[in-house]
Amino acid sequence: MSIEQRLKQQLERQAQALRPSAELHDRILQQYRKQASGGKRGWRPGRIGVPQAAVFAVLLVLLSGFAYAGGKLLFVEEHGPLRVEYRTTGDSFALKHVSTEEVQRATADVKRQLADGESAVVYFAGLEQEANPLYRAVPLIVVNKPETIADRAVWADQLKRLKLTSGIPETLAGDFRFLEGAAGAPFGGAVPDEGMKLLDSLKQESKQTGSKSVWKKLSASAQPPIVTYTTTYVNAQQEKMYLTVESVEGGATVQVTAPDSALHEQLSVKGNKAHYWNNDQFVFSGSGRYQTVSWTEASDGGTRTIGLGSDSPLMTKERLVRAAESLN
Repeated sequence: MSIEQRLKQQLERQAQALRPSAELHDRILQQYRKQASGGKRGWRPGRIGVPQAAVFAVLLVLLSGFAYAGGKLLFVEEHGPLRVEYRTTGDSFALKHVSTEEVQRATADVKRQLADGESAVVYFAGLEQEANPLYRAVPLIVVNKPETIADRAVWADQLKRLKLTSGIPETLAGDFRFLEGAAGAPFGGAVPDEGMKLLDSLKQESKQTGSKSVWKKLSASAQPPIVTYTTTYVNAQQEKMYLTVESVEGGATVQVTAPDSALHEQLSVKGNKAHYWNNDQFVFSGSGRYQTVSWTEASDGGTRTIGLGSDSPLMTKERLVRAAESLN
């Protein structure tokens, strides 16, 4: 079977994979109960305001460099069945018990041991000691080594068949040229059901071996709860831009919380209300930064979020917006 055929099957499986995980939902709520109550009586789950459908969408947001929690509500947007709440919070998402260098080094080592098309989940003992309840509830990071498509026409055809885009341009403004396309987010990824089921055994292995991080491969059938596709562009200076499409079918409420240090600005891209974020506490990139311009639009049967991001330390908002405006 060709790479193109295998990728097509992978994309079709992921398009059907938007499903909730009761186990993950319960773990997160349990951690929020502990933090919200502070050991006091009278707390009720309804006060947290974490709809079950939101938990899964927000994991992708967290692993894309932003965070999820309560925090101060900045504004709300409605996109058909999708409701997005934007919030800001303090520094509770700053890592103190595991360094970003440790995370990058461990995940890079795991990725080197994976074959194309394989995924793994990595447990970090230090995350369970962090102040933020989401880190304690989900001390896992997904590592993907996706099969990539270097033929732009083939990749564009796959996305068109899934009704996710009308086309993939060969170039973006700023002399960025198409490099490859792949299923999944450019950094990290949402934790599938199988990953959560492996958590207890990974914790036990970490205790027995004394290792701060341990990992296991995920089966080929393990699917993330959010469907994401990434097209990568590169320029002569080896700066990269990541064009992402995230598909959400049915109703969902997503709470997006960024650290106070993240810069945010509302702007317009191709006639759409868009958001610019500049996060300087990004765990997964070598630069420690990730900037993105994103907007949400209607699609057949649901909504899709288009994002254009870069981890280049030389990237500017103006360059990102100019490239976004050059999209077909």
